Amino acid sequence: MKKSFFFFCILSAFAANAIAQNECADAFGSLASIRFSPRSNRLNDEAKEILAAVAGKLRKNPSCTLVVTGYCDDSNEAKQLSWDHVNAIVNYYFINKEGLAPERFIFKYAEKGGDCNQAGLRVAAPGETGPNWVDAPFPD
Repeated sequence: MKKSFFFFCILSAFAANAIAQNECADAFGSLASIRFSPRSNRLNDEAKEILAAVAGKLRKNPSCTLVVTGYCDDSNEAKQLSWDHVNAIVNYYFINKEGLAPERFIFKYAEKGGDCNQAGLRVAAPGETGPNWVDAPFPD
């Protein structure tokens, strides 16, 4: 009896997390990518407007986690710039400017398949985890 109750509790927690993440996907909808000027990690006004709207949705949905992904891995310089893009969004904007908790983010950089001058934003999938901070790969 105790084993079945324990199993039920585990399944219930997993189901609640899956429901919460589905609700997050519904609440956020499709998120825009953040564009950067070539070889820059500076957030422009358009990027800040997008991030401010996302920050508002994060505040209204405290169980949601956001994945921020930087692209390009073809050189050490590209990997560092990819990291810089994610860092500008997560640490400079969301954590320092908006005051959101680091645990609300998954930090990914040097991913294949995207534009080197942008970073992607998406709601974490059910059960998805990852680091909210990664050391710079090639700091100055």
